[in-house]
Amino acid sequence: MTFPFNLKASNLGPHKNLTLPDNVATLETIIFAKNGQGKSFLSRAFQLLEKEDFDTPADHLISFGEEKATLEMTIDTKKVSVFIKRGSPPASTNPYFIFHVFNSDYVRDNIEKREYKPTEKRSGYILGKANIDLSNEKKELQNLVDEKYNYIKETKDNINISLINFSNEYKLSRLNSFKELEKIDIETFSGSPDSYDENAFQKDASSFKLLENIPDDLQDVQLGNKIEDYIHFEEIKKLCSKKIVTSSINDELSSFIKNNIDFIISGLDLYEENKTVCPYCKQTLSETAQALIEKYAFFKKSEEKESISLCDSFVNDIHIFLNKISSIKSEFQTQKNSYTHLGKFFEGTPCLNDISDTTLIEKSVNILKEKILHKKTNLYEIIDIESEISILQKHIFEYNTLIEENNNLISELNRKKSNSSSELREIKQKIIQHIKNKLFSKNIKDELDKKEKIISKKNTDIREKELLQKTSVEECLFECLKNNITYFFNDKYKVNHDFTIEFNNNNITNTIQKVLSDGEKTILSFCYYIAEVYTKIKDEDDFEKLFFIIDDPISSLDDDYTYGIVQIIRNLKRIFKKEINHLRYIILTHNFYFLSTLCRNEIVNNVYYLNNCSIRNFDRKILSTPYFAHLKDVYDIALGKNIPNHTTANSIRQVIEGIKSILAPKDGLKEFIASEINECSTLYTATNDASHGGFFFKEFSAAELIFFSKEIILYIENSAIKKQIDYLKES
Repeated sequence: MTFPFNLKASNLGPHKNLTLPDNVATLETIIFAKNGQGKSFLSRAFQLLEKEDFDTPADHLISFGEEKATLEMTIDTKKVSVFIKRGSPPASTNPYFIFHVFNSDYVRDNIEKREYKPTEKRSGYILGKANIDLSNEKKELQNLVDEKYNYIKETKDNINISLINFSNEYKLSRLNSFKELEKIDIETFSGSPDSYDENAFQKDASSFKLLENIPDDLQDVQLGNKIEDYIHFEEIKKLCSKKIVTSSINDELSSFIKNNIDFIISGLDLYEENKTVCPYCKQTLSETAQALIEKYAFFKKSEEKESISLCDSFVNDIHIFLNKISSIKSEFQTQKNSYTHLGKFFEGTPCLNDISDTTLIEKSVNILKEKILHKKTNLYEIIDIESEISILQKHIFEYNTLIEENNNLISELNRKKSNSSSELREIKQKIIQHIKNKLFSKNIKDELDKKEKIISKKNTDIREKELLQKTSVEECLFECLKNNITYFFNDKYKVNHDFTIEFNNNNITNTIQKVLSDGEKTILSFCYYIAEVYTKIKDEDDFEKLFFIIDDPISSLDDDYTYGIVQIIRNLKRIFKKEINHLRYIILTHNFYFLSTLCRNEIVNNVYYLNNCSIRNFDRKILSTPYFAHLKDVYDIALGKNIPNHTTANSIRQVIEGIKSILAPKDGLKEFIASEINECSTLYTATNDASHGGFFFKEFSAAELIFFSKEIILYIENSAIKKQIDYLKES
């Protein structure tokens, strides 16, 4: 199983834009670079990840001509970074790992500066895991974790089912806001801030179903007509408030004229054309008839006649008014039916005002009519009509107000119909918000927080019980340093409990710089580097956070010391006596032999080549050495691909010496063969007498050399370097 591993450097020394994207199985990594390629800039940038606070700028790491530099490393989903700005202290982000960097700066600023004495930061304790039975507590913890997981799974399943159902019912799948609901992770979502309102949801859901079913050809509802000013109220008031002088003709004639006014007026108009002939019967008029006509003509020109005509006109206006009222009432029924039909598609559509009852208006206008007719027959009488007109006007105003209110309701309903597509979208958005409030309520977050608090408390209880055991930091540091110094130097140098260094029982602590060779000082510095891991550890779980950055630890070292460094790196878990699940290290080197040794012995899994400010995977095929050539000869003989010859014994010896230098560098060849390959009693003789041009005291047969070859290959396949055989098979 692999995970993403990305390394990026920007404006860091020579690295303007260094990028390494890869997928790896472990973080056991080496970067090979020739001198001057900028690997030291990388190790120094990693050194900044060891600290949280900085006092001074790190301008020396920024590329010339640039103002800032960055280093970023991403491991799976975990990202650490360093930001360096010219003139300001650098800033780092590292919430995941405990970095421990070995480079020339570490040696100069720590080991040499302290004159090869340990750091003063070695007080305190490392909390360890006590050897007590916590199986029941851990089982309870697991049950709590499972319960939380099941709750999350069940909740997610229910939400997903509900989302599918809502999407199908309300056609929401294409809306971005609904897609956002599908992306919500209940484990990180803080919960909808609004509470779910079932009544509001049902109301909007009902509106959706109504709007969805609106016919495409549905017409707008027509607006209603108001009552217009058909009645001339001011003229009526003026006429009724005036005394009209009537003619002197007798009442009988006057009554006749008034009752036949239209007929008489028409006859007079015709009479003006020929005053001797009746305009209707065409007979010659007598003097008596002409005298009567003169009376008619006088009446026509009188104010009395004008007032009577006005009264008739006013009454006619009232008839028109009443007809209009009847028409409005009839139109209202059609309007009401259309409005009701359209309104059923919109939730909460209000009803129209009922304007079918016009009793008050009709009653008032008929009273006014009677008053006008009374005035017509009693012209000289002043008729008080103010109150009747005022009441009628009030009723008309109220009626028109109801019509105007209805028209406003109709206009709003027509607007909704015209914007029904937009209304439908708005309703869908409201429904989505209801769904969010219902499915992602704060109750889920509260329940998860509650369960997490219980789990956290149980975890804390278990951890506190586990960490009852504690170990002195100084004691751990001393034991590790002592073991490492003994491993490298045997009895030549030793460290005392007060961290003084002895050489042949002489305290050389204050003269180390002069007594030790450069190579020995490098080894001692590396021993301190490994031991000082304990100053970074607070409890045993911190070992899982360790991240080693090792920059060329083999300067001035001979092959034996180089192999020793290799063994230390291989055995880091054993040195700390911990089962570290995820061992992490990045080794930077310019030494090809060191690179080859680490690769051939499968101590690193990821090999990269840094050159000309770019980094790429390293081709391991170029790591072939004489050792592998000898191993291939032995391997081919063991498989029967080749037959032994005069160089076979020499190849066997070269392979055994190579194995020994890795697995038991301090053993002699004879001791190693005796202890590790003890079934081959004559193997040492063969490697000693039949190799390097030695004189043959005993001649070895081909069968014996084949047997030796098989035993050596079998031994390698069952050792820590068994992948050498896999490498041979691949190559």
